[in-house]
Amino acid sequence: MSYPYSKYRDEPYVEAYVYAFLQTWEANHVSQRPADAQDEQSKIVELGMTLDRPTARWHAKHLPGIIDKFEALETGFLRLFHR
Repeated sequence: MSYPYSKYRDEPYVEAYVYAFLQTWEANHVSQRPADAQDEQSKIVELGMTLDRPTARWHAKHLPGIIDKFEALETGFLRLFHR
């Protein structure tokens, strides 16, 4: 059973959003146990599917292959969209 991700719509609590995303990602992938590199790419791609408007444009600039670690993407995301 797959759990749906909530959409990020320029919310003020970006840390809480990333935390909720990671919790949902973990629940969706707990039985798969992919390799670490696959984990990273999966998180990067799936986070992008939850974004809208300016955050989606920002993510498109950081598509897999440009940033290969979710932590780097998360740090940039938090830095740019945190209020």
